[in-house]
Amino acid sequence: MLYSNLDALEADSAIVVSGETVRLSTDVSDTGLPITYVTLRVDEVFEPSSLGENLPADLLAEADRVDVGVGDQILVKQYGSADAPGEFPPLTERSRYLLFLVPTMQEGEDASTFYVVGANAGIYAADNDAFSRAYPDSGDSLPMTLTTADLGGAR
Repeated sequence: MLYSNLDALEADSAIVVSGETVRLSTDVSDTGLPITYVTLRVDEVFEPSSLGENLPADLLAEADRVDVGVGDQILVKQYGSADAPGEFPPLTERSRYLLFLVPTMQEGEDASTFYVVGANAGIYAADNDAFSRAYPDSGDSLPMTLTTADLGGAR
């Protein structure tokens, strides 16, 4: 799905956070696709007004169960790896990002893991006191730069 505005991206997100990547690990899926697991230390949690409006109740309940707060470390699952990045390379270690996320809704190890919304549409990289689209050529019509004020402030 391509996003035409920020409200649509927020409405498909269960959580919006900023933080620093502290660890990357790789694996291979059951279908042979490379996977990167990104551990993110959460610096801020945002609650934009349209957050989760398009999500089913079970997905929102799962996001509430995980209960992410400032200082927590969360796991983000991305397909691809630095060795086999595909169209969009994964996040990099020791970098700051703003991420729009949904729970994976998987069991076992991935029970408290998140996916980035819109493949890579939901990734903004830190750029001084703002965040810039990490993949501006993804085809989405999203703002190139966001500030905390654009997200309704942090909680």
